[in-house]
Amino acid sequence: MKQRKARLSRLLLGAGLLISIFAASCDFPVKPGIEGQVKFLISAEGGASGARTILPPLAIVSYRFSFDGPQAVQDMLVEEALTTVNLPAGIWRVGVDGLNSAQETVAQGVLEGLVVNQGVSIQASITLRALSGGEGSIDISLSWPADLNPALDSVGLKLDGVPVPGESFVANMSLRFARYTARKPAGSYSLSFSFTQGARTSYLEESVQVFGNLTSSADIALSLEDFTQKPAPPSLLSVSSGSASLNLNWQDNSRFESGFSVERRQEGGVWAVIAESLPGNSQSYPDEEAQAGITYGYRVRAYNDIGFSDYCAEALGSWSEYTVSFNLNYSGAINAPASKTVAEGGLVTRPANPSRDSYSFGGWYRESSCSNAWAFSVDTVSENITLYAKWMAVVAGSRIADHTVVQALWQGKIPESAFVQAKERLRIGYGHRSHGNQLRWGMRN
Repeated sequence: MKQRKARLSRLLLGAGLLISIFAASCDFPVKPGIEGQVKFLISAEGGASGARTILPPLAIVSYRFSFDGPQAVQDMLVEEALTTVNLPAGIWRVGVDGLNSAQETVAQGVLEGLVVNQGVSIQASITLRALSGGEGSIDISLSWPADLNPALDSVGLKLDGVPVPGESFVANMSLRFARYTARKPAGSYSLSFSFTQGARTSYLEESVQVFGNLTSSADIALSLEDFTQKPAPPSLLSVSSGSASLNLNWQDNSRFESGFSVERRQEGGVWAVIAESLPGNSQSYPDEEAQAGITYGYRVRAYNDIGFSDYCAEALGSWSEYTVSFNLNYSGAINAPASKTVAEGGLVTRPANPSRDSYSFGGWYRESSCSNAWAFSVDTVSENITLYAKWMAVVAGSRIADHTVVQALWQGKIPESAFVQAKERLRIGYGHRSHGNQLRWGMRN
């Protein structure tokens, strides 16, 4: 009876251990081969856009899932952006293609390292982005008012500065309508439409972003005011420091401008034009002539054949430069690398490695204790700094050996003090049997 009770106790104890292990495995480890549930939420974006960039709509009608993980799982085609999938436990890579009505891929997304646990339901989000490769389409239509006086004589188009042939661009002057259609590799393009009225020519500048298997389209209806008024002034001018430069950015508020001019002055001084004719649709300008330590004011205006817009509000900016010094980091050091002047946010050019007797050079560090190394390809300068050399002692002179066995010392034939004295005076590293024998023979003779 006692044996049965003992056996039963052992079984219950074992069962308790199994239950504990199983409960723990539900919370932490992955259990391959047992399913968990994933609720996927799919979103899509067409890529970076500016206020004056024509973008394609992402018309996705279905989603194709592909799975790469511990077991083979077939691809899955669904129509809903919110989809629940049962997957075997393990670590998965999930890819999703967004398909259009022709079942062409127009956007893609991927989720790496998705951990699925047995019996657990989780949520996961995947963002699809328009294809940056392949070919897409451009389809731009133009119309203009009937009461334009004088009437337009002709309409032309340049794509990235090159005239577009007639088979791609058709203008019907009697119907006051023009259209440009083309297939283009994915990328950014600049369109410049020209409108001729006798001796006068007006321009409309547009930017187009093309993505694979998508159509970037727009219907542009021009008004009488577009042909008879000065452009609207730009706004939201900002100035930020770059590497030895100041970068200007603004918002383009006019559709029918020929270009922009940029003016600069030292704070409170006289204005001077530094960029007279930036292209239409411009929204940025780098001032690479700005000097360090000086605060500048900037203003921008648009222009067309009618005249100039008002100026935007003035914006101020400045940039600094700093000195980077090099300290060899030991007493009596000479011939340290020359100091360098580096613009705020710039990288330091690595100097030639210094040398020092009986030491090897271990790089440049932020502090004399050599705790944090300076990464020349990554670290940028934001103040005056000193970089310190790190040195590692090495055995100089005639180096015989760097092994660890000293036969002569083991045998007690030579006092240990003699080896120490020889090593200090002769700067010999010893230790291997053959080298120990050489040293012992030399000391005996």
